[in-house]
Amino acid sequence: MENWTSNTTDTLPEFDPQLAQDTRDLKSQLLNDRAVLDEFKNRVSNSLSQSAHPPVMERIQNSFKVVLRNILSVGCMINQQKEVRSIFVEITEKLVDAFMQVGWSSVDMELFYDCMIQEFQSLSTLTSQYRERYGTSWIRLITGIKLTSIRLFKQPTSQSILQRSFTR
Repeated sequence: MENWTSNTTDTLPEFDPQLAQDTRDLKSQLLNDRAVLDEFKNRVSNSLSQSAHPPVMERIQNSFKVVLRNILSVGCMINQQKEVRSIFVEITEKLVDAFMQVGWSSVDMELFYDCMIQEFQSLSTLTSQYRERYGTSWIRLITGIKLTSIRLFKQPTSQSILQRSFTR
């Protein structure tokens, strides 16, 4: 919650509406500009190929735009307290399950999210002012999703991931 709220001193902090707005702006720029999307995918892929297993990397590379869209969709939901449960469902169904389907471990997911944070700052197709303006929001968004995803991740069993996570 500390990554997605503006004031963590409250007993029940509210989501940061500015983070949600920044995510909507990021979504528009990252998904609608083909040059930015291609550069981002290539940078993350190259960075991951140095540390991940190549066949697994190829499978996620084919789904990069979908995964990025899902990450940004979760970020757009960060504007009202009542959507907390929906955020966890979205992270589980759209991200954790997707990574499990391609055979990634929680370590692979963590590397992916770290690459997403690192490579955003290196995108030459985005102006330096844009990277500076949205860099902190990007880090907050991805860090929160990373920590949540890793917490929700577990090897498959007969129960759904969401059931396992809330019944532990």
